[in-house]
Amino acid sequence: MQLSNAYWNKPWDPAGEVRLQNGDVEVFMKGRTYFSDVCQPGEFSNGHYSSLQLLGKRMRWTTDVSNAECGCNAAVYLASLPQNHEVSGCEDYYCDANSVCGVRCTEIDLQEANKHAFHSVLHLAQDGSGKGSGYGGGSNWNSHRDWTRQDYGPGGRCIDTSRPFQVEVGFPTERGRLRALTTRLSQSGKGCELSAEISADSYHFGGSSSVEELTQALARGMTPILSYWSAENMLWMDGKGADGLGPCARDEPQRCGDSARFSDFAVESLWERPASQQHQPGAGEVAGSSKSSRLWSETGAEGPLPEARHSSAARAKRARHAEKQEAATAAASAMAKAAEASFQALRGPSSEITGEALRRALKRYRIPAEVCKPDEVEEMLAVGLEEAGEPGPLTFFAFKKLFNSLNLKVTREGRVW
Repeated sequence: MQLSNAYWNKPWDPAGEVRLQNGDVEVFMKGRTYFSDVCQPGEFSNGHYSSLQLLGKRMRWTTDVSNAECGCNAAVYLASLPQNHEVSGCEDYYCDANSVCGVRCTEIDLQEANKHAFHSVLHLAQDGSGKGSGYGGGSNWNSHRDWTRQDYGPGGRCIDTSRPFQVEVGFPTERGRLRALTTRLSQSGKGCELSAEISADSYHFGGSSSVEELTQALARGMTPILSYWSAENMLWMDGKGADGLGPCARDEPQRCGDSARFSDFAVESLWERPASQQHQPGAGEVAGSSKSSRLWSETGAEGPLPEARHSSAARAKRARHAEKQEAATAAASAMAKAAEASFQALRGPSSEITGEALRRALKRYRIPAEVCKPDEVEEMLAVGLEEAGEPGPLTFFAFKKLFNSLNLKVTREGRVW
């Protein structure tokens, strides 16, 4: 299992960074990443995305929302990306129930959360509101009240959101069709758990039941997506509501921490392990892993960690691999920041960016020498301009294409050509 990071958060709004290290995914503000079978930087295809068939199964992971205040949203969700053949305004085949990038599709929010609120929501493709469960939300109306602020929140009785906790979302079936969406939160050292359930039969939109569309989407396969974003109008998720029982009086996105973290992703059959039994790691296992279902290990491979990986040679090899990956991530990050800075600085009323102005902006940004030597800036710019097919003024589209081509030049050793 691999990750493909979005280039655009929304059309013309650059996405934030996402880092994967030792199985721990760190999503920075405005970051969005897709679970993928194939990952090619700067190139997107709906055929590259993972297509998980989750009927009769559960998906579980560990989340850390300790930096996410009111107005922040650390999200884990599923969308029908593999079945979407429209490129979308974000140019990566992204789709969801709210048409963020211009294309709608079926969406299931497994986690929409900050340190004060948590939601799981079923969405039909044409229903941006959906039907959910959990705790928090509402302005002059009431959202979900399956739990209380005493149960979930900083210092919470069952889930103390100042520390990481575990999430399990299940997809039980009845006669082959989705019966419900079940959510269970647990935390080490706590004597209680939180659970909620949405009956698929209870969700109606446009006068018809949701069961058929949701069942078909899950059977065909949906792509897990991680994101972290903020807004001044997120009271629908974390507001006090008309009853005053919700957590947040107002949203303050300026207080959002830099990132949210996710780890220990796994998928297993509902019958493999009763929901009441937390898996206890054995010899050679990583805490939170499953012997048959962990989505990726420390090196990104599927399955358990073999004993051989614990030898000194294996540890050294992993260390070298991590160094290379870190260098490549730094290079890609520098290029993304250079692209965003250049784009914002050079965007003019004529909607054109000249090659010379872009060259000056790249030099002014001072890409670190260990990532790209000064003379290499000239070379990569020449190659990029040629690949963009715009020898004269660059249009916005050619500008994006240019930086896609530049990102393709990032090697595993972190060099940019």
